[in-house]
Amino acid sequence: MKIEFDFLGNTIPTQLCLKVDDTKVFCKRLTESFGYEFEIFHCDEYALQIVKEIVSVMESQSYDHGSEWQHTNIEIISKDREVYEPCVVRAYFRIKDSY
Repeated sequence: MKIEFDFLGNTIPTQLCLKVDDTKVFCKRLTESFGYEFEIFHCDEYALQIVKEIVSVMESQSYDHGSEWQHTNIEIISKDREVYEPCVVRAYFRIKDSY
């Protein structure tokens, strides 16, 4: 999969926007736990596949920067959604060897 950063015009973004194989993915950090929420306007199984790929990259990059992130759970939050609503997927992490 090809992952690119995508900025929303000239405004200061309050969340990150990625483009994965021409599908926009909005990403923001969760405030209540160590994790990220992803919004994708696509079917649920494809959305889960995209998030797993992004999580893999995040884990790899964290190892390069001295702390090793490991995902603990990836879950689809918005299973019963309308067609025009984004699919919401959350990924939770922990830092390896931390308490």
